[in-house]
Amino acid sequence: MDMQVVKTKAGVGPKKGQVQYTVKRVSYASVTSEAILDEIKSASTFSPADAKSMLGNFLEVVKEDLLGGHIVDLGPLGSIMPKISVKSVDTKKECDLSTIKSIGIQYSPAPDLSAEAKKISMEVIDIYDYDGEYDDEEEGDDNGDDNGGGTTPPPSGGGDLVG
Repeated sequence: MDMQVVKTKAGVGPKKGQVQYTVKRVSYASVTSEAILDEIKSASTFSPADAKSMLGNFLEVVKEDLLGGHIVDLGPLGSIMPKISVKSVDTKKECDLSTIKSIGIQYSPAPDLSAEAKKISMEVIDIYDYDGEYDDEEEGDDNGDDNGGGTTPPPSGGGDLVG
């Protein structure tokens, strides 16, 4: 996984306005469900239509169970469950559905998947300024071209830059 060093400015606290550096994951294009279905097809005897149908049926069953308030075990992927955020109130009489602030889904990866994630190989690839400009002041390398250059846009999908 590629990482980049990003130059930011602290927005709050005692270091507000000071330049700081942080490492961010480089975000690349999403893997589509179609690409996953193609991989399933190439690794099995399922046709693309069979794989798509099974995935659709799986999703419908999972949605139904989630809506029923169940924790859904996804095997080697982990589990998902309904999640709510609520506000506390002073009396039992005030406690009703209006205290719910948000409803969502919580994902918990399986222990094996978490362990595999910790083995991901990472590499810092470049330093970018908070405005997206290449920052070579730390490295002493201008990365310039024959015309002087010196700036390189962030890698594709490097939208984790702080502005």
